[in-house]
Amino acid sequence: MYGTQVVWKQNGEASAFRPILEENNVDLRRKKLRLQPLYIYAQTYGFTYQKPALEQSKLRDYEYRAHVQVLLSNARRCYLNREFEKTYDYFNDASTFLGGMDNGENFEAAVIFSKIAAMDSDLKYKNIALDFLGLLSLRNGLTRAQLLQEPSFKILYHEHRWLDLNKQLR
Repeated sequence: MYGTQVVWKQNGEASAFRPILEENNVDLRRKKLRLQPLYIYAQTYGFTYQKPALEQSKLRDYEYRAHVQVLLSNARRCYLNREFEKTYDYFNDASTFLGGMDNGENFEAAVIFSKIAAMDSDLKYKNIALDFLGLLSLRNGLTRAQLLQEPSFKILYHEHRWLDLNKQLR
């Protein structure tokens, strides 16, 4: 959102900013936070930055969202094939990619990882399910009813983070 993340080359130099949502408006968002314009910030990393035009920015946003959809599709396929490690990787990549996942996709991921946690004892599956639920809570995209009505979440009932989340949603 603010252009604070850079792409690092193998030689340890920064080369560009990671994808920025609605990049044509990034300096307006930065200004509200009293951050310097991106072209100046880029100079501190040793590269030149030029803000894209509106149409180019919209095209990039569309391409990034399309990429997220591919990652989500791959995650769902891997889950159905019981390739849980790959499921984890694809959902994780989608969630950290520009624009990330919407609330429905985050909820779906929490459900899937709760189901995986019931089949696989690796704690990372419970943890990522709780990560997705926590994010939904922060976004005000989760109700206590949704939390308690989903049967796959029963695997999480004794986790401290689950109990905290439940208290927050009361």
